[in-house]
Amino acid sequence: MSIRIFYFFITLFSVSVVFSMLDSPFEFSIDKNNIGIANMQANKIQIMELNASKTYAKYGAQNITRYKNQDIASNFWALYAPDAELHELSADQASLDGNITTLKGNAIYQNKTSGLKYSSNKLVFDKQNKILTAPEPFDVEQNTSKMHALSGKYDLKTKQMQANMVQGWTQK
Repeated sequence: MSIRIFYFFITLFSVSVVFSMLDSPFEFSIDKNNIGIANMQANKIQIMELNASKTYAKYGAQNITRYKNQDIASNFWALYAPDAELHELSADQASLDGNITTLKGNAIYQNKTSGLKYSSNKLVFDKQNKILTAPEPFDVEQNTSKMHALSGKYDLKTKQMQANMVQGWTQK
């Protein structure tokens, strides 16, 4: 009787070994085009954009990681002066994808010339069209006036703002 049980387990073991050899346990179904592998990582970065006559932008970050389609920066800041005005951006984390910069965590935009200051948890800056978008609640300060809104847009070229659900305070 014990020999029959032994042969039964040997047969079961042999069948399981044959099936495991036919199966490919290391095969994964991963989309190879969708893997985000960093091409480069740099620490304590400062970048300048300049033309023949002047420096019109300075960028800096504690760390930048470059991927195929975007750059991710921590402790990001930027000074941007394409015209007579000086613009400043800063955030805990920034995602740079072409001309679109998405700022997350303590995101701040300041126009140093006019004194306008946007602050939110998330801001999106379109450098080409010069539009600052706040998809989340944000605060705006200029001189002694303050405003809070749920979402909005600010066009840097026309200096016009569109905001939803606005509450404002002003002092003289």
